[in-house]
Amino acid sequence: MKKLLFFATVIFLIFLFVTPFLPKSLIKINSNVPITANDLFNKIGHFYYVYESKLPAKIQRKFIGITVYYNEPVIGEIQFSDGKFAITKNGHIIGYVSGSYNEFKLKADMESKQWSENFASMVVEASKTGCLKNMKSVAIFGENSGFYDKNGIAVIMGNDEYSKKFLEYEKLIKMFNKRVKMIEKIDLSYKNEAVIKWRGK
Repeated sequence: MKKLLFFATVIFLIFLFVTPFLPKSLIKINSNVPITANDLFNKIGHFYYVYESKLPAKIQRKFIGITVYYNEPVIGEIQFSDGKFAITKNGHIIGYVSGSYNEFKLKADMESKQWSENFASMVVEASKTGCLKNMKSVAIFGENSGFYDKNGIAVIMGNDEYSKKFLEYEKLIKMFNKRVKMIEKIDLSYKNEAVIKWRGK
């Protein structure tokens, strides 16, 4: 009887260690952005199938449970009045590790007084359209998101239709290529209209 009980206990412990199905309480997530077990694994009833992740995450198996490590790629840096931050490909803001060069803190969605979802969307769209390389710094103009380009032009984007507005920005830069240094501001916050302010006017 004791041998049977011992054998059953061993089998049960082995099952806990190798089982492909775990409840949420046994899944620990270490990520630089907010994600849940639902974002990582397929759910079957009250359990998650933990042998196949939906995201490129590293899974460390323990005796009981797993730890998942996921770092969303960073696409750029942002300097706010309350510190330097980075933005990930899906628009999350994360902060630097104090005292560590060019690394980011494993803490999701750092708050900033000048931060909004619209602003994140603009930077993500800049990355998708290839305009991120033209941006020297990002800025808030009143309630509108925008940036300063590498020509020193203040570009006001507004808070929507970023893909269309980045195309319009590139079109204007090409159109006024020989006089681009004379442009002080491009305002794209208006519907179907771009307003250019020239330096000295």
